[in-house]
Amino acid sequence: KKDAEANRFTRHEVKNGLLSAIGLVDSMKELVGKPKSNKSTPALQRIDQRLAGISEEKTSSGAPQLESEQSDGEMASLVSDLDATLREMLETIQAEAMARDVVHEVYEPSRERINVLETLERAKAESKLSAARFPIRTIPEPFPLLCLDPQLLRFIHRNAISNAMKYGKPGGVIRTEVYFDFIRSEMQMKVINLPGHLHDQLVA
Repeated sequence: KKDAEANRFTRHEVKNGLLSAIGLVDSMKELVGKPKSNKSTPALQRIDQRLAGISEEKTSSGAPQLESEQSDGEMASLVSDLDATLREMLETIQAEAMARDVVHEVYEPSRERINVLETLERAKAESKLSAARFPIRTIPEPFPLLCLDPQLLRFIHRNAISNAMKYGKPGGVIRTEVYFDFIRSEMQMKVINLPGHLHDQLVA
């Protein structure tokens, strides 16, 4: 019990750290996107003077001038990559924590009426999975609104996609098919890929 409490505390602290880092990245993204102000602090003035000196040196030696627009674009790209990495780490930690809680039967689902297709499509877009390789189909169409835990649904689907990529055909199309049985009031989800070279290890 003490180990479980310690693990939960550690995950909580790591999650809070990542959320704080994501908040800082959001602030950086806002600053990168803002037009440069004419007002400048002494420190920024010294940096500008130093950059101007470097630019003059490169110009006099025949080297190309510094391109501020290109530099700003590279900075924005780096900030976006950092943001995506932090969010992916947070998603992984939350998924592992949820899996552990589900296994130990301590997870408390938070149910709400959701559109299953929209929930899965949104999670797919956030994970930057291509629509062509990861198609999602619901049967019947339109699919009924269901009272489910959206976070649990996303993590179950995420884990199934991960297994399909690991044990299935490399680069293969991974289909998600979601069925609802009105007679049993039961939903079933299948994530399908052709077998890969590691598939035998999975079924052994």
